[in-house]
Amino acid sequence: FRRVLFRSIGYLLWMLAPTAMLVVFLVMTVFHFGSGDARFFNHSSTAKLAAIAHGATLLIFMSIAHPTEISRLIAILIGAEQTAHVVMFMQWSVVVWTIAVLHTLVQSQEKLPFVLEIAAIIALSVVLEPLWSFCIYFCLIHSMRHFRNIYPVLKQSRYTTHLTILLTLLGLVLVAILYLFSENIVLSDALFQSTIIALFMLTI
Repeated sequence: FRRVLFRSIGYLLWMLAPTAMLVVFLVMTVFHFGSGDARFFNHSSTAKLAAIAHGATLLIFMSIAHPTEISRLIAILIGAEQTAHVVMFMQWSVVVWTIAVLHTLVQSQEKLPFVLEIAAIIALSVVLEPLWSFCIYFCLIHSMRHFRNIYPVLKQSRYTTHLTILLTLLGLVLVAILYLFSENIVLSDALFQSTIIALFMLTI
């Protein structure tokens, strides 16, 4: 009941203040992805700068490399009036990100893997369109690490392990198929908006 209540409140807040809630969602996304990556690299799980260094890379460089497409997507979510402010917020966050990266680099014991991953994510965000770069990052980096973290629990049940691996592989195949035929697939604005709001409700 508590989860349903929180998610209902989240939906109401999004309807009342979509711009503020989108910014909150972006920040939560950065720390959700970033904290997992920080643990993978043996950074302190409570190190906020390490989480920013890892988690904000994709969002920031998508907004810098593809401002027109990012603006279009954000306008679907909150309307055109406040879109420019959110895009500017994402782009200027590169200042905080740079500080976070330098701090993490100094503190990290795995400097080369850290630099290579950050460089790869930047390249991903620049080369591909935003939705595809996020999809690949989520499937190949974030989800794989999450699976690695929960594997000790999953391996207690062979059926659960096999089912999880099967569903993961099916998801990757589906992403590959969608990418190959993306020119013939149109994502409706309503579906995109509903998906993001649903993710926001699940995150809070």
